[in-house]
Amino acid sequence: MSLAIALVMILGVTVAYLVDVPVVGLEGAPSPDNHEERAGSTKRDTTPDVDGTTTLLTSKESTGFWEREVIYDWSIEKNVLESEAVSVSDAGRLGYAMVPKGQSVTIDYLIKAERCVATDIEHMGVRGYVCVKNVGSVPTENLAIVDHIQIYDENVCSYVDVAVFEVDTSSRPVLAPGEEHAYFFEYAFDAVAASEYCNLACVSITNYEGFDGVAHAVPAYDPFTMPAEPCLIEIDETALIVDEMWCPENFQCTATDSGPWILHGSDDILISVDAANLCAGCEQERCLWNKATLTELDCCEVREDCAYVNLVTGPCPCQTTISVEKSAELIWEKKIEYNWTVEKSFEVLGNGQEPDSIAVQTADIILDKGQTARICYTIDADRKVVDIVDKIVLEGYVRVRNTNCCPTEGLTIADVFVVEYNGIEYSLDFEISTEEKPVLGSGERHDYGYSVDVTEFLLGILIGPNDDTADQQTLSMVNRAYVGITNFRDQNGLYFIEDEIEVALPEPEVEYIDETATLTDLETFPRGFDMDIIAGPWYLEGPETIRFCKNITNEDAECGRIYYVNDTARLVEDDTGEIRKDKASVVIETPECDRGITLSISRTVNYGWNKTIRYDWSLAKGVNQTALTLDGGETGYLKYTLTATRSIESEDVTVELWGTVSVTNSGPLATEDLQVFDTAYINIGGEWIELQAQDLTAQKDMLAGGETFVYRYNMDITQDILDALGEENMPSDLSLYAFRNTASATVTNYHGHPGERWGVKATGEFNIATAQVEEVDETATLNDVFDDIPPGFDVDLFQPGTWHLDENDLNAQGVVIIEGDVTVTNEDAECGGTYYLNNTARLVEDDSKDAHEDEASVVINTPECECGGCTYTIGYWKNHDGPGPQDDKISPLIQAAGGTIWLGTPNGAKSVAVTTAAQAGSILANAGGANKFNQLYAQMLAAKLNILNGACDLAVDELIDTVDAFLAEHDAGDWGGLSKSEQTQVTNWAKTFDDYNNGIIGPGHCD
Repeated sequence: MSLAIALVMILGVTVAYLVDVPVVGLEGAPSPDNHEERAGSTKRDTTPDVDGTTTLLTSKESTGFWEREVIYDWSIEKNVLESEAVSVSDAGRLGYAMVPKGQSVTIDYLIKAERCVATDIEHMGVRGYVCVKNVGSVPTENLAIVDHIQIYDENVCSYVDVAVFEVDTSSRPVLAPGEEHAYFFEYAFDAVAASEYCNLACVSITNYEGFDGVAHAVPAYDPFTMPAEPCLIEIDETALIVDEMWCPENFQCTATDSGPWILHGSDDILISVDAANLCAGCEQERCLWNKATLTELDCCEVREDCAYVNLVTGPCPCQTTISVEKSAELIWEKKIEYNWTVEKSFEVLGNGQEPDSIAVQTADIILDKGQTARICYTIDADRKVVDIVDKIVLEGYVRVRNTNCCPTEGLTIADVFVVEYNGIEYSLDFEISTEEKPVLGSGERHDYGYSVDVTEFLLGILIGPNDDTADQQTLSMVNRAYVGITNFRDQNGLYFIEDEIEVALPEPEVEYIDETATLTDLETFPRGFDMDIIAGPWYLEGPETIRFCKNITNEDAECGRIYYVNDTARLVEDDTGEIRKDKASVVIETPECDRGITLSISRTVNYGWNKTIRYDWSLAKGVNQTALTLDGGETGYLKYTLTATRSIESEDVTVELWGTVSVTNSGPLATEDLQVFDTAYINIGGEWIELQAQDLTAQKDMLAGGETFVYRYNMDITQDILDALGEENMPSDLSLYAFRNTASATVTNYHGHPGERWGVKATGEFNIATAQVEEVDETATLNDVFDDIPPGFDVDLFQPGTWHLDENDLNAQGVVIIEGDVTVTNEDAECGGTYYLNNTARLVEDDSKDAHEDEASVVINTPECECGGCTYTIGYWKNHDGPGPQDDKISPLIQAAGGTIWLGTPNGAKSVAVTTAAQAGSILANAGGANKFNQLYAQMLAAKLNILNGACDLAVDELIDTVDAFLAEHDAGDWGGLSKSEQTQVTNWAKTFDDYNNGIIGPGHCD
């Protein structure tokens, strides 16, 4: 009723409504499912009808919109791309290409289309239509429609206007009787996303039945909801491009593509056009015009750009004439290569002794000291042809003269070598390069030289199956040149002028390789001999045999030996420098001599008895109680035990001998089949038992006359001793046994014992007394460390080490035990908690640094907490914020909270920081209204003040965490954007805090 009166005052018209059926949309929320309820109607007046009045039936449809409208603008640019055949100017707008008649050119174009955002605007509002039907018998008068956008106000429990606007009725200002028309409307306003609205239309006329002469309105309404996010509308996001071409007369133009192309964004299009000059005359210029057209597909705006290419047909031909003269000759070169061989042999003449025919190694000569023998050598040097290479070259020139006024064009020279043999004609074609002078000017002359290898071609004709050369009388040869140009007077295309010359086959010019060689003789003879020298050189011009003799004399060569006289013939081919060799080796033997020798020997011995004992440690830690329960002020008592054990892990024992054996050859000759040994023995029960023998010969297996050598030995006899004793472990005292060391040296050429193994030895005895003992990890270091002491407890520790453990600390079993007492007192630990007193002992072996750890852990429990305190309502805290007659109770609690009470997580994006009592009082006083955030802020702040004042928080501690997380991301400005379920959740949270503050839940209300 009040809203209807308000509408009359606003619109200046009467509004019809039914007393018994209220007009829907004025006082209550609309029903979106009943279309009849949205139709406007009025109760007919009971006064008599007046002529000229009518009635209306109205309805409406409304839709909330949130649209983001993006309008694009396009541009197009077309350019000619520069290439070898096309030059470009005017920033790519104009091209230039030379296209003579009968030729073509390829022209590349780049179409560049660019799209940019012209406008990007968001619109929010409502649109729809109002449907009006004249249900009376006369036309309407002064038809008007006023539309109201409304939202529900919880404070007044009804819909209120957000905006009011007039609907345009010009499309049908008068409705005839029975006529119905829909009036479209669209109105923009700052709406709240995802919010619900009601749309009310008031349709008025001045001739409504019962209200003649005054503007009377009939309502129609429709609820609508604003979208949660904008709808994207893109205009001209796509465009279409086509390409057109205008080809000049007498040309044929073919494009690779002409479109259409649909573009969804900026893009480059590359096309090519092949322009062929069919029959356009010379010295003409024609224009190839090309246009690209872009059409925006929504607004249909057109963009165009053109590119032009001037096609120039080139100058008219200039013709001339030429003359041709040629020369030619054959040049025949032949290379003959030789290969040489050399062989050397000998013959022994003169003195010396004949060798024993049954000797294992036969000597050519036996020479005693002072004797001489004569050796005669023969060197055979021979040569043979290994390769014959022919090369026949056709050389000459073609002289071309330009005999007219225009420069030559397309100058080409072809040549053919024609051979007729035995009535059969053969030809070889080849090109002569004009690169040196491709164009001859008027009256200009040039000789175009050439050189062609015709060896294979010519010899394939002239050489018969038996390598017979052709009969010159049946052979004729001609060399013919063809010279052509493309601008020869009165001729079309390439026209040739020819000239030829007869060619004769000359005698070959022969080159010989390694026709000659140089021979030298190189000899070497052993020490103790003298020999004549005949070394050459000999210069050979063909195969040859060379003989010469040399005398060799034994001046002081060692007796009983074999010697070699090596004599080498060395031949060097004079051209290639290749070397050929052959060797003749003469074996000379000297008579046997007395070979007896004597030896002397001495020895040294050292020993080492080493024992290594390795220990291993273990660690165990224990405590007499593994759990304590301590209330505030209570003390518990613990006893810790550390047990460290040392055991022998391994024992290693080694017995080694080492020393030298010195052997001297006292004779004049070298030793033969020398053997040197060192042997160790142990005496057990009066019997010497061999422990180990070591062969030292490999260190030096021959001693020259008078030479001394010191041999070295090193032997581990540990296992040998155990085997001899028949024991597994080494005795603790080896001094009970005697040891012996014997060195020996023998040969097969000892004086007085030829061919028999004979020699010398040296022996000595010794004792192995005391072992050298090394202990590893015989000591260790022990530490006992307590980890972090639990908060709220005081622990009185026993001395935690460090302990250095050695032999003196261990009992007979190798064990050391350390005990310690610890007291634990609960000073101020939190109730209802579980704590852990962790203690770790660590033992480190001093040599290897191997570590061993063990820990003992005690669990400490504190009794459950007693929840106490009491709570006040927001009214109490609002009256104690400072300004009133009551004391300021809030400021001390803010300071106790660190200066800030947070509604939301600390420093959250939308968290509220309460830092003063006045600010707290303002929040507590603003607990009402439709926006339930205000109620939640007030009740939650009162709850946090109660907790800071000592009230137990168990009933709301989890809820506080949940709400703090929510308020960090939401504030009162987000209320309208929350869903119904989220709004209900906020209300329920506020109610729970209200129950806590009123003592319904939690520790109870303060009396």
